[in-house]
Amino acid sequence: MTSAPLQDDSWISKSNWTRTDDSDDQNGKISLRYLDEFIGDLKCSAKMLEWGLFPDAKEVSETMGVFNALRHVLIHMQDKASTNTFRNGIVVVGDGVTPRTAAMFAYRTKDWMCYSVDPLMKDDEEMPWNTMGNVVAIRDKIENVRIRLNKAIVVLVHAHVTIEQALHAIQADDIVAVLTLPCCNWYGRQELCFDRHPDFVYDDMSILSTHREIRLWFGSSVHDAQKKLQLVGSCKPKIYVTPVASASSADRFLDLILQQKVELADTTITDTANYMQQRFDSQSRVLVVGDHPPFVSALASRGFTAIRSLTARPKVVDLLPVDIVVDPCMLHAALNRTEKTKAGKLVGELCQLWKSWLNPNTPSAAVLIVSSRRVLRNAKFLNRPALVWTVSSTTLRNPDNFIYECVLRLTEKEENNAACPGLEEIQENLNNCYVPLTEKGAIAAEGAITRIQTLHAHLSFVDILSDDNVTSLILLRSSSLAQISQSMLKTILMNIQIGDSIQVTGFHETTKNGSVVVVATALRVVQLKSRETLLYFS
Repeated sequence: MTSAPLQDDSWISKSNWTRTDDSDDQNGKISLRYLDEFIGDLKCSAKMLEWGLFPDAKEVSETMGVFNALRHVLIHMQDKASTNTFRNGIVVVGDGVTPRTAAMFAYRTKDWMCYSVDPLMKDDEEMPWNTMGNVVAIRDKIENVRIRLNKAIVVLVHAHVTIEQALHAIQADDIVAVLTLPCCNWYGRQELCFDRHPDFVYDDMSILSTHREIRLWFGSSVHDAQKKLQLVGSCKPKIYVTPVASASSADRFLDLILQQKVELADTTITDTANYMQQRFDSQSRVLVVGDHPPFVSALASRGFTAIRSLTARPKVVDLLPVDIVVDPCMLHAALNRTEKTKAGKLVGELCQLWKSWLNPNTPSAAVLIVSSRRVLRNAKFLNRPALVWTVSSTTLRNPDNFIYECVLRLTEKEENNAACPGLEEIQENLNNCYVPLTEKGAIAAEGAITRIQTLHAHLSFVDILSDDNVTSLILLRSSSLAQISQSMLKTILMNIQIGDSIQVTGFHETTKNGSVVVVATALRVVQLKSRETLLYFS
């Protein structure tokens, strides 16, 4: 069976698993087996329909198909209640506006707590399924939830999250099984679990949807004998077909660059090697684009020991992160054979590729490009905003070449994080420099913050409630807090929350409207309220 070509991100939205029945019609013959079973055999179906758990037949068939896939596992697990502190649980991620799949498992199993997690879950009124003692409906994203269990079975029914996101939310001693029924653009994002492909993949023709591919993984606690899944009737097994990735435009442009024959002038070799000796640590891992033995020798003579030459397009798995990618005129030569209208886009894509090879943990990581082309410094080439790096140029001797040094730049978010200390650091800094007043008339106040009114970056009113229920109005003013810099006060006001406890000393002052406030001259944080936003279930 031949592999299907892969174009860019198309693997995300289609399955790489193919039916083994050699049928040209991948839709095959639809079966109404699950609808017949639901209506004719299940005693719970009337109640589930009465509660409005299923909006249509498609949803019924999906839930029935998921249960059918795990029925064999549940029988062998014998539904034994956990003797552990935590229960055994089935977690359904992306169950929809009603806990339909969780309710199905709850009705048809014993001693398994069934959790249904979806941000669209109905919870604005008393719902009938709330009377089921073994169903927990959670209106939230799975990323915001933590569920503590003994044994866990995880089910993703057309869920728009990765398997990793789902498993990260489940703190279990044993993951018994993971099942996905992927849809839309999530086929490629739900490929692996436990670092491997699924144990079983098949099309269930009784699921009345074009997205009917069941993927099932068993955990390490499930014995081989329990992993035997009998696929009969409308279940059509599938096998994995490795996609063939077509070369991107950046890869093809790199191929063109590596085909160039460039003879470097002695002055170019010397000046570039000297520049690198002055700018970078000799232990830096250097990747030289092209085959340039004289240049490599020049670097080695200046103490560089980790040098590799790139003479063919590398495999991702073979390319370790490097600290410096240096191009000695290879891009310059390739641009002579490139259409001018396409040159800027190709250079931008190539630089994105080279940038991805750099070690993000090396502060001085850089791409060096040697060229006489002044046009490279403009926004259509090396200074494209999307590259998020800083470009500087240095003139070399004859021939009139430049070294363009492209250095990784922090994103705005990273710059803010780097500039602003964390909460624990703020607390430590304030406590270290806290000097309470001992002068006559000095006021001390301590309590939990109940209100914050920030007027501007250097002035804020804060109400605090003491343990004996006395409220004090505190004025935090940068001109009065000599112990704190203006930037530190701004950071404090950005981070403190209602519920945090602070202690201040200062003097009474009457405001223009007659209110008496304590003007703080010293401030420290006594206790920070937990910033934990996760919801925990067990």
